[in-house]
Amino acid sequence: MIEKINELLNNAPCGFLSFTDEGLIAMINNTLLKLLGYSLAELHQQKFELILPIASRIFYQTYFFPLLKLHGKAEEIYFSLRSKQGKDIPMLINAMRLEKKDKIFNHCIFIPIHQRIQYEDEILKAKKVAEEAIEKQKIAEKALVKAKEMAEAATKAKSEFLAKMSHEIRTPMNAVLSMSQLLLKTSLTSQQQNIVQTILDGGETLLVVINDILDFSKIESGMLQLEEYPLALTDLMKAVCNLFHSKALEKEISLTYYLNPDVPNYILGDRTRLQQILFNLVGNAIKFTHQGEVLIFVTSKIISQEKYEIRISVKDNGIGIEKHHLSKLFQSFIQADASITRKYGGTGLGLVICMNLVTLMGGTIWVESNGNIGGNPPKNWFPSIYDDDDDDDDDDYNDKKGSIFHFTFITKAVANYELTYKISKNSLTTYSPKTIPEKSPLKILVAEDYPLNQKVIQYLLTSLNYTADIVNNGLEVLERLEKQFYDVILMDMQMPQMDGITATKIIRQSSTPQPYIIALTANALEEDRQLCLNIGMNDYLSKPIVITQLKEVLENAKIKEII
Repeated sequence: MIEKINELLNNAPCGFLSFTDEGLIAMINNTLLKLLGYSLAELHQQKFELILPIASRIFYQTYFFPLLKLHGKAEEIYFSLRSKQGKDIPMLINAMRLEKKDKIFNHCIFIPIHQRIQYEDEILKAKKVAEEAIEKQKIAEKALVKAKEMAEAATKAKSEFLAKMSHEIRTPMNAVLSMSQLLLKTSLTSQQQNIVQTILDGGETLLVVINDILDFSKIESGMLQLEEYPLALTDLMKAVCNLFHSKALEKEISLTYYLNPDVPNYILGDRTRLQQILFNLVGNAIKFTHQGEVLIFVTSKIISQEKYEIRISVKDNGIGIEKHHLSKLFQSFIQADASITRKYGGTGLGLVICMNLVTLMGGTIWVESNGNIGGNPPKNWFPSIYDDDDDDDDDDYNDKKGSIFHFTFITKAVANYELTYKISKNSLTTYSPKTIPEKSPLKILVAEDYPLNQKVIQYLLTSLNYTADIVNNGLEVLERLEKQFYDVILMDMQMPQMDGITATKIIRQSSTPQPYIIALTANALEEDRQLCLNIGMNDYLSKPIVITQLKEVLENAKIKEII
């Protein structure tokens, strides 16, 4: 250990010298010897004053050594050493007295002034570099903050643009779809019914595309929020199967679902978004299956007390997905094969939206098709659902046709939901349309600036045996209310001169009898709906208006009148 210490001391970057109180050099390192030009034999046990010029000797005798003896140390002392060649070398000295084996040694560390200046210059340069780096970092941080603000502004502008475009597209779509619905209820020939149904189907398809783009925009901007309410999984499965029942029958495809016995029926979750995922997966399964069946399996595993991971699998024996297309499956605006887009249509956003919704629910989504795996399956998962009892034993897994989409989500079981559901359901029957007593027709005022939509709403209300007055903006609504009371106002949000939001605020702040106000708007974002409810509107209808939804909100208005 001592040898290692001596070796380090000998090769230290600064000079080291130790002398006794008698002034004899006891130790000197190689660094200082090299600097002074002496050999160890020439200086060992020689007088320390030998390497001091006259001025330094006087300073050493009168100040340095007495100070060292008095305080036991001396710091930052300047004097010169003389080299063998007679050159004086200014030094910075730090010294300390230590006792070893009843003998005192004075240990000194020497740093040449020129080296000190060099070190200081290097330090100053390093400090300057550091300050410049800090300044650059500050500039970069400011640029990052500005870029973030610009990105947020761009996201907001994009959302506003999409909301505006949604409004502009939905407004005429309201006329197309609503009039098609009304036309189907009239006496038409078989050919005419087919033409109108084609118009209606095309309009609804366009509406799905619009909704996909809006959902994708909300997800991309982080604006999508999930709700958490009790729901029944069996009801959810029935609703999905009922929706696709007619399409499955058309293609002679069997559509069934199965819930494992250990799956909790009542859970907390966002029913609308779960339906959206299932609608997409089941819709694709039926779309790409020409014969056979589509099966929905629901299984679960317990994570902790009352906390479950639910796994839903949608299996079909359709055309399947090629291995080299699986990596593209969950990418935005991409379908597995360009020819699929031409043949089957679609935006290529459905699975991306599903993936993002599942991620928000704490789960993952993946697919197995034609013996290959895509997406993000859990680590402990292995393919097993293909193993059907009716398959031949010699069938190879890689020969299996069709696809199975799996997704998981984390939820909590709700033990007492069934009782709550029954009570609320029974309580609603008291105010069901059948038990509502006879009452004079509702006085309805429609505030809508678009002439075509005015006709549509008028026709829809007439088909439901209602009549209504029509105005063009919020100012006209206020003028009408000064003259007479209306039970219900169907209030468009965007109108010239005064919009529906402003008009509603004025109405709610007045002391006059309060009408039942229903937002009537082409804006489809959740925040638009919430804004309407926050300012005091009672209900919300999104364009294109579905006649059954219009009927429902008007029945709700009737119930309020009775209460």
